[in-house]
Amino acid sequence: MTSWLPKTLWLVSLVGIDQYSKSLAVSIKFKEIVPSFLNVKLTENPGIIFGFLSQSTNHQQTVLLIIIGLITIIYFGSLYFKKTLTNFGSYSLGMILSGSIGNIIDRTLNGYVIDFIDFYYKDLHYWTFNFADSFIVIGLIGWFLSDYYHNSKA
Repeated sequence: MTSWLPKTLWLVSLVGIDQYSKSLAVSIKFKEIVPSFLNVKLTENPGIIFGFLSQSTNHQQTVLLIIIGLITIIYFGSLYFKKTLTNFGSYSLGMILSGSIGNIIDRTLNGYVIDFIDFYYKDLHYWTFNFADSFIVIGLIGWFLSDYYHNSKA
């Protein structure tokens, strides 16, 4: 993926999936999808990925997290659009970037991130998260694997 157009389309598509899914979750609020396994459960997350740092809701934390998010977007954006990467590496960085953009949109508009994917077994619930969080995690794993594979060939 060397041209800016496919890269831009990839980013816009993933951000669109994230934002659309969040708007659906806001309208649904709660729905059991797969009994004893998966719910849509609307959660307002003032923290970071998977609910970390969500105990504090002050304005300074929101501003700090927006600044960190913007730095992340600038860093990964510069790698994504300027550096020659393998297709796998490009798709992975695009996932990190789109997840960051999706969550920054929420935090800027709402002061919190909308989380809604609730995996659980009986009474054991995993962190509630969203597609942007998933894109970031999958993208980081892919980027590390791409970098490892590329460096091991050198």
